[in-house]
Order: sequence, then structure tokens, then C-alpha cells
Amino acid sequence: MDASPEDVLKIIHPLGLFPTRMQTLVAISERFLQMPVFQVGLEKDLKIYGVGKFSYQSYQLFCCDEQIQPEDRNLKAFAAWQKRNRDSC
Repeated sequence: MDASPEDVLKIIHPLGLFPTRMQTLVAISERFLQMPVFQVGLEKDLKIYGVGKFSYQSYQLFCCDEQIQPEDRNLKAFAAWQKRNRDSC
């Protein structure tokens, strides 16, 4: 959190993360450090800058292990794989 934005940008630039996305990383990091239990959502009280439907559904699938019906085709493919393999874990 104390790093200069220029230093962070140099590190994440090869990943395709440019200034707007950096704002999102900072917003998520600040929220993570502020909340006793990290939560994110699309409703006003849980909304974090830069987190839209795709990010939120990714969070639900990958971090919360929720069974949802995502809209993105790649998330749909993962959700289908997850459902097929849930019992084998």
C-alpha cells in the first residue's frame, strides 16, 4: 500500500494492467485490509471500484466456491467442470 504508483505500474504493466486497472487493485486491497471479513458484491454497500459482474462472478466461483450460473462463457465452462467434478474431490 505504501509503494509508489509508478513502481507498481512498472511491475504490473507486462500483465496488461494499466492505470485504470491499478486503481481497481488499490481499491480491492484497501477494502481487503479494512474489512474484518472480506466481501464484494454489486450492491452499493459491497461495491468496489472496478469490480463488475465478471469479477464478482469470478469471486463467487473461485473464492467462495459458490455454485452459480455465470454469464461469461469461460466462467460457464469452469462452473460446468466444477459441477461435474465436485463429488470426486
